[in-house]
Amino acid sequence: MTGTYILQSTRAAFNHVPIDPMCLLCKSEEETLHHFLIKCPAMSDVRDPLIVLINECVYSLFACDFSRLEPELQLQVIIDHRSVFRTCSLNDTMELEHLCRTLCYSLHCKRYKVMMTLPYRKRLGL
Repeated sequence: MTGTYILQSTRAAFNHVPIDPMCLLCKSEEETLHHFLIKCPAMSDVRDPLIVLINECVYSLFACDFSRLEPELQLQVIIDHRSVFRTCSLNDTMELEHLCRTLCYSLHCKRYKVMMTLPYRKRLGL
């Protein structure tokens, strides 16, 4: 999730063949990192329970509502919360770190499973 994960928008930007940047899972919008981690309706069954736990953790540590943060800040909390919340020690934020890693890994696993059910050319976005 540090910028090296290949999503449809990334594939479309760096490929010589025309690739559709639309999310192959929900087909509702371009598959960006924000869409993949926070918005994709096809991933809600995996994401929503973990987002609830992340929201509770963020609120207990920092007295702010994760779901009300700006989209870019939500991404930053998931990818590297220490760059957003610098006042807490590493020990205090270990649960948040674990939840964010679990979210990323769980979403990756679900995406991989769904993508493997698609025909090869469709998986490539062709």
